[in-house]
Amino acid sequence: MIAHVTIMGCDSMSDESKAARAPRCYRTGFIFMNHRAGRPIFRIIASLLLMASINGCSGFTGPRDVTNPDPHVKVPEIRKAVDRHDMSVAPQLIEDLDASDSAVRFYAIEGLRRLTGEDFDYDWTAQTRAERRPAIDRWKKWLAEHSSEKSVMQPE
Repeated sequence: MIAHVTIMGCDSMSDESKAARAPRCYRTGFIFMNHRAGRPIFRIIASLLLMASINGCSGFTGPRDVTNPDPHVKVPEIRKAVDRHDMSVAPQLIEDLDASDSAVRFYAIEGLRRLTGEDFDYDWTAQTRAERRPAIDRWKKWLAEHSSEKSVMQPE
């Protein structure tokens, strides 16, 4: 006898931002041949084993702060730090101005604008690093000038 088991599942991301609370859903199925496949207990056991193996693969790794390379973690953490007026994230935000992900660049410059009131003509939509480089250099110069201030310190 051939049996097909379809499994639908969702898990919610454990972050306080609205975008991150949206559940991630998945659907998977498998077919197996066995003379016992028609019995409900075997379907239940097979389903539970499959769900347990899928659940172990979800979730974010790494620190839950602005240094995390995953944009799904980094962006909400940038927003939280800026809402707290945490100037200690400024060095990381300046590094993120050169990120390959345009969303990270956008949130980095918006965070720096809100924290400092400056933008140094940075354009987050610039496609190449060469186009972004002059403004990033101005931000690095600003950081060097303000790094002696107690409000701007290197992140731990």
